[in-house]
Amino acid sequence: MRKLILILCFSLLSTACRRDQVTRQNHTATVAENADTETCAACGMVVREQPAPRGQVIHRDGTHSFLCSIGDLVHFLAVPSPSGKPLMVYTEVMPDDFEANIRSTSWQPWGKASELFFVTDIELTAVMGKPALTFRTREAAEKSSKKLTGKVVIFNQLRTGKQ
Repeated sequence: MRKLILILCFSLLSTACRRDQVTRQNHTATVAENADTETCAACGMVVREQPAPRGQVIHRDGTHSFLCSIGDLVHFLAVPSPSGKPLMVYTEVMPDDFEANIRSTSWQPWGKASELFFVTDIELTAVMGKPALTFRTREAAEKSSKKLTGKVVIFNQLRTGKQ
């Protein structure tokens, strides 16, 4: 009987430890990271050499696909992936005081695409696809939109083209 109780306790402890390890792995797998040498999953250009904002897709197996522009991100997501639906989609977030004449390849903070505001239909040289800028708040996006005579949309509108 004592042996059975010890086996049950060990089994419960082992299961709890594995669950905690899986939770840590899943959390780690869904955190955006910078891509210093990776190439764009859509066009093959070196992501780090392109100006922000760039995109990142994290797949359920933990792999990351990096995209050199928001245009490439939208195109990449439109095609079915062998890795299945993305776990998470990130884009770099532009500073609230973004100036269109200053294009930088420095990394910007990552934000969940579904929580950001996108400025589209702007006169800005694009890396690939239609240019778009990303902002954390609607206010910052509206301010940039007025400067660049664009419009503000959310990620779902950007993906579906229903603006």
